[in-house]
Amino acid sequence: MKMNAQSGWGAGAQPGGRRALVGMLVAMGLGVTGMVFADPISVPNGDFSDPGNTGTVGGGVVGGSANDVLIGSGPWLGTYRGLLGLLAPPTLAINHNTQTATITGIGVNLLGLGNGGYFTQTLGQNWQTGRFYVFGADVDAGTLLNLDLLGSSGVGIALRAGNTEVASSSDPLSLLDLDLVGGTLQRVRIGYFAEPGVNGAINLKLGYEPQGVAAVDLFPVVTFRNVSLEVRDIGAPTAVEILTFSDMLQAEVNQPFAGKMVALVRDEDGDGIPGHAVTFTAPATGASATVSAGGSSGTSITVYTDLDGLAVVGAHANAVAGCYRVTVQAEDIPDTSEFHLRNYSFDTGQDSVFCNGYQ
Repeated sequence: MKMNAQSGWGAGAQPGGRRALVGMLVAMGLGVTGMVFADPISVPNGDFSDPGNTGTVGGGVVGGSANDVLIGSGPWLGTYRGLLGLLAPPTLAINHNTQTATITGIGVNLLGLGNGGYFTQTLGQNWQTGRFYVFGADVDAGTLLNLDLLGSSGVGIALRAGNTEVASSSDPLSLLDLDLVGGTLQRVRIGYFAEPGVNGAINLKLGYEPQGVAAVDLFPVVTFRNVSLEVRDIGAPTAVEILTFSDMLQAEVNQPFAGKMVALVRDEDGDGIPGHAVTFTAPATGASATVSAGGSSGTSITVYTDLDGLAVVGAHANAVAGCYRVTVQAEDIPDTSEFHLRNYSFDTGQDSVFCNGYQ
């Protein structure tokens, strides 16, 4: 039986925090595709390749502004604002040749007030209560963003019901992942459990709306690519699957492990469960490790799964050679799972070549 799972928090954070998984799974050779069962929702011209939607709006007259201006023949619309007598509105452009949507010409005056703009599109599908939506777009601001910059710079994406934002990459309560694609291009994704009372058509937003940002901190161009939306049915937590094995979990004493411990919390249908509490516990004595994620560290820490149901932690070997287990306990799942770790030493006083079982 399906149920509406708890909305998410960031790994290693307290409720209301967020986390970023920046290129780590790619570097480890662990993709997340196939770990969840998702239904894609069609986003017309989500790749910005349609010549009919090519066009430019905004710019020009100081103080000019407009809402929901059709770009080409649509479906993407542009909204932009300037400041009367002070700033011209930014330029919003869609280019099918480069397959991009860009916002340029953002400025601030001496009072720190800024202009801004965003793209929106209303889809032909309505919100469905209790389902989990994942909205993503590739974003390039010319520099690497982090969670704080997404919250303060005004660059980001949002899910809306009408004109009301229900989840946003600038909202500290949203479940958010930020992954490095390459260079300064990053994949931003937000997740949202559709709550009762949220209805009507789904609306997508891509924007750059700085508030009180100094001129030196502005980005000259913000580019969006590859917009996608998917929906999932999330059931009750059923199992934890261990996704990291072997050499990734061996380290010299007093050194960090090369790999991360990655566990998938899933429901009975195999869907990863986002925002779910998972506790990693290493031995209190003997061969062991300090476990860490999101600023938290210790022999036992609790983290929260990401948009795909993944709980990810790093580890640092202590001074004792040997083999041991790190147990994984997920909330509402009675059985524990285990990672098998090994600390090795070149010190002849510590025999760590072979381990006879696990402590």
